[in-house]
Amino acid sequence: MNMKPLVTGALLMAVSAVSVADSIYINQAIDYANKDTVANNIVEECTQLGTKLASSVETYGKKQGLDIVRTNDKLEGKGSYLDIKIASAHSAGNAFIGHRKSASASVSYYVAGKKVGSKTLTRNSSGGFFGGFKGSCAVLGRTVNTIGNDIAKWVKAERS
Repeated sequence: MNMKPLVTGALLMAVSAVSVADSIYINQAIDYANKDTVANNIVEECTQLGTKLASSVETYGKKQGLDIVRTNDKLEGKGSYLDIKIASAHSAGNAFIGHRKSASASVSYYVAGKKVGSKTLTRNSSGGFFGGFKGSCAVLGRTVNTIGNDIAKWVKAERS
């Protein structure tokens, strides 16, 4: 019986190259596009928004079957990467009168150094269940968490 191997050496190398190329790099923490347009109290008090957004993109990206890699290195020069910036963040209200929070993120998707798509995503929140027990930064954190999910879904659709 003549049996051929299921995967040849050349095919295995090609598959390995594709899986490395399929990684999508993002910053370890997402920065503001322009801190001057965001209220000082948000920038100074809600210091984890950028980290929460990056973590959310990574977590939800994996759920979408994407290999999202967070890095402190420069994104340019990576095979595929997302240039994500927090475009805006607004915080009105409070736990007693009701939260009115909003955040937006702009994202550009690059493959081999070329921009293949861009989008701005916005989410609003009034605090959700038990919102009266949450601080402003926690509610803004929920908005960027959901934006991370939106970004992952958008990237998945762009790759299809």
